[in-house]
Amino acid sequence: MAFSLLVSLCTVLVAFCTAKYQNEEGLKGKGIVAFLVNFPIMIPATVFAMGAQILFLKVKLFNPFITVFLAHVLYALPYAVSFLQEGMSRKMKLYEEQGRVMGAVGGRLFWKISLPLIYPYIFPAFMMSYILSMSQYILTLILGGGKVKSLSLIMVPYIQSGERNLASAYGLIFLCSSFLLFFLLDFLEKGIQRERG
Repeated sequence: MAFSLLVSLCTVLVAFCTAKYQNEEGLKGKGIVAFLVNFPIMIPATVFAMGAQILFLKVKLFNPFITVFLAHVLYALPYAVSFLQEGMSRKMKLYEEQGRVMGAVGGRLFWKISLPLIYPYIFPAFMMSYILSMSQYILTLILGGGKVKSLSLIMVPYIQSGERNLASAYGLIFLCSSFLLFFLLDFLEKGIQRERG
C-alpha cells in the first residue's frame, strides 16, 4: 500500500509537469511528448514489461524496487496526465495571469491560485494511479522477479489455486484501502474549499 501511495505521488508530480508543458503555448515537441506519455497504454502489459526489463538491464538498473516503481509510474502516467490536462484550461491561465498582476509569484502563485484550481483534478489522477499500481500484476511479477510483493501478486495465486476465502480477504483489503484513501482525499479537498471560501 505504501509503495502504491509513493507511486501515485510521483506520478501526479510528473503528470503535473507534463500537463503544464503541454498546456503552454508556443512550445515545440508537444506531439512527441504526448506520444511518449501514451505509449505504455498502446501496447499490452506483457510486451511493455518485457521491453522495460530489457531496457533496465541495458542501463544496468538491477534494483527490482526501482524498476517496478518506474514501470508503475510510466504505466499510470497517461491517465494522470489526461486528468490534469482537463484541469489546466484557459480559465486557469487567466487566473494565474491575474495573480501575477496582483503580485503573486512562484510558490505563492502555485499555493494560492494554481493548486486550488487544479486540486479537483489531482484527486482522480492520484486515485487512478493508486488503483493501477495496486492492481498491476504482470509488471510487478516480471520486473520484480518475486522480490517486490504487492497485493495483486499475493492475491492472484490464491484465485488461481481455488483458495476463494483468502482471495476474498485480500480483495476486501484492496477495496477498503481504496475507500479509505478516497475519503481522506475527499476530506482534504473539502478542507481546501473551506479555506478558499
